[in-house]
Amino acid sequence: MSHLIMKFGGTSVGSPERIKALVELIGDARPKIVVLSAMVGTTNSLVEIANLLYANDNAKGLIRINALEKAILKLSTHFFIIKKPKAKAKS
Repeated sequence: MSHLIMKFGGTSVGSPERIKALVELIGDARPKIVVLSAMVGTTNSLVEIANLLYANDNAKGLIRINALEKAILKLSTHFFIIKKPKAKAKS
């Protein structure tokens, strides 16, 4: 039995709309292997962070780390429902 192998990265996984389009593309019942690589700009950001940390520019490196984390969290909010805890009942 052969499997279809599909790889996506960069701009094809760079926005919620693009990721949702991929879900439709790969969502059939055929056996397949799906590989997702870095979102658009992620690899460049990681290289920049590594260079900053290697140069002992930890402050700028931390700024870039925080910016990358913020971008990933922002994207992830489109796919996950985060339930707020219910308030405790008053006794």
